[in-house]
Amino acid sequence: MIDALDTRLLDSPLGWAGHRVMGTLWFAAGSSLPLARRKTLLVLRVLAPRVEPAVALLTRVWAAWRHEAWQLVATPPRVSRT
Repeated sequence: MIDALDTRLLDSPLGWAGHRVMGTLWFAAGSSLPLARRKTLLVLRVLAPRVEPAVALLTRVWAAWRHEAWQLVATPPRVSRT
């Protein structure tokens, strides 16, 4: 949990640098991946001034990972549009 009064964390250039939104995206699969593929997939953390730019970036990366991993078109789940 982030303390909203922790200005050293929230405003410092070594912390959130004035941003107030943090998002995280990670890749998970139902079966093990070959070593070469494991080395190409990352965990992504994003800081943004507002929710919309963070969600837009995470959605684009999710779509790219979905295509790379399974050659599937990125059809966002309905829950992500609510």
